[in-house]
Amino acid sequence: MPILHIRITKNEEIINLDSGIYSQNFTFKRAVIIKDTGTSTYDYRGGVTISLDFLQGGTEFKSNINTDEISIPFDDSNKISDVRWDLNLSTEDVSRSFLVKVFNYDKQGALPPFDVAGTAGEIKYIDLYFQYNTNLQTNIY
Repeated sequence: MPILHIRITKNEEIINLDSGIYSQNFTFKRAVIIKDTGTSTYDYRGGVTISLDFLQGGTEFKSNINTDEISIPFDDSNKISDVRWDLNLSTEDVSRSFLVKVFNYDKQGALPPFDVAGTAGEIKYIDLYFQYNTNLQTNIY
């Protein structure tokens, strides 16, 4: 089974793949958050929330705070947070280029800082891993 790996290095970022992925079942397997050592002055409020273009539409995640977004809890005192999931999703087509946005856990206040200047405690990057069925188009009529 193929794996979609997404590395996020900014609060709002266009992700570019070498090809798109047809609409099918995905399984969100893992999120790895790497931070700089030291204590951050930013309040992550318990984690981050990630918005992915291909999960929009109100059909995959229902929540009273983060509809169609992935909420990833983590202890912000840890340099490495490795969160494992086994969430099955049906996605729309994943375009070759799509938008990713990162917020703090409850989407209140300023956006979480990413480590552009080497500031202690800020996120260096977030890796997301999805497993899916095939790179071939199987739903042609």
